[in-house]
Amino acid sequence: MGKKIRLLLARPLLPYLYGLSFIIFKTSAFFPLLDFKVGFALYTLYCLITFLLLKLFAKIFSLPGAIVYVLIIWGCLLHTARIAQILGYSYGYIPRNFYFSLYGAIIVLFIVLLVFFKNYQFRAYRQFNEIGNTFFIIISVLFIFRGITENRKRVIIDSARIHIDGQLKAKEKPNIIWILMDEYGSPEVLKTRFAFSNPLVEDLRKRNFYVFSTIQSRYNITLYSINCIFNFDDSIVPRGFYNAERLLNENAFVPTLQKAGYNFINLSFFDIGNNQKIENRSGFPNDYFDMDTAGTLFSLLYGEWKFSQKNCDAFNQLLLERLNDTLETKTQSPKFIWAHFLIPHAPFCRTANGSSQRDVAYSGYDSGFIKNRYTGYIGYANRILDSLLDQHPSLLKSIIIISGDHGPRFLFIKENAVQYSPMAAIYLPIKYDTTRLARLRYISQIPQFIIQQFSR
Repeated sequence: MGKKIRLLLARPLLPYLYGLSFIIFKTSAFFPLLDFKVGFALYTLYCLITFLLLKLFAKIFSLPGAIVYVLIIWGCLLHTARIAQILGYSYGYIPRNFYFSLYGAIIVLFIVLLVFFKNYQFRAYRQFNEIGNTFFIIISVLFIFRGITENRKRVIIDSARIHIDGQLKAKEKPNIIWILMDEYGSPEVLKTRFAFSNPLVEDLRKRNFYVFSTIQSRYNITLYSINCIFNFDDSIVPRGFYNAERLLNENAFVPTLQKAGYNFINLSFFDIGNNQKIENRSGFPNDYFDMDTAGTLFSLLYGEWKFSQKNCDAFNQLLLERLNDTLETKTQSPKFIWAHFLIPHAPFCRTANGSSQRDVAYSGYDSGFIKNRYTGYIGYANRILDSLLDQHPSLLKSIIIISGDHGPRFLFIKENAVQYSPMAAIYLPIKYDTTRLARLRYISQIPQFIIQQFSR
């Protein structure tokens, strides 16, 4: 039996086991998302391409050389984002010259390996296969074990989620409009890090908004930060993006409002409270296919198209149109409108006056360029907010929250605290406890505050 196993391990299965271990690794991040059909299709395609590459390169090198080069190719294709991060790039700011450099290096390596295997006979081929095959089998088992363990931890975390017992008892329940501007920094951050004095602050105060000066976000990641808002300041980190998306869709805030008679309207790029997104504009994996391909060259290239200036601007304009229509539509039941704009988050699609920006390549360290484009885009965000408040005077009968999800996360800013400092302001059409409101530390505590004000 042992001899048969060794003979099997000595076969050139290494490239195929590498692909299998990669899919298991990706799947173990969140087993509940597993789709066998998609997984089988991806692995079948991988094996077919691997077979053809081995046939091709075996004619150029020897078979051992073909195996090594195919592994290098797949490693660069499947771990592109990770390689970029190791070299000091941020996942969100991988410049195009990185791709040219990486795949240029593969071509150079091709020549080096060609010379090497033409002049050297690889005698340890059998041992190489045995060690490599055994390694990938072992780590595949470890990945499965990790996935099972992590899933058990998620069950514990789910049971610890915070829920609010308070009920909205007020006879007249105002509409609630929460306008979230992605990555909109606090007035203090804009002033000290961007030399930008935000005129929106005084404008909102004149409209009787309360503008927070020191409020923070729990996290500097959009999905986690929004999770906290909809799960009543849940300070336990969701274990992974996939679980966070599920928790957001099964949140506590929306059912609480629905029990009080509210109609929830989701104008965003996440599924929230079992209400579908407008369109898939999130940078987070959305399904099993996204989960398996995240961080690969294929995913990054698709992401460049998906998050192009043109496509992001089109989403924001669609969202603005939908929001205006929703505000104009009268309903018998009160509404909770959640509108999540990709402004002033990059790409910086427009200037302060609303003109389209020219698409220019830049890195996360180009501080002068980013400061100019970011503050200009904030000017455009302010223009949208002012127009909404001016065009819909009936909003002043509603609860209005205007906030970011976190602070600016640009690589040239070294202070980590800046990433947790979002813009936040609230308008309440009723008398409220100003002292209690001023004591709120996190934007995710605002829903609880609203419910408590109407539960008195």
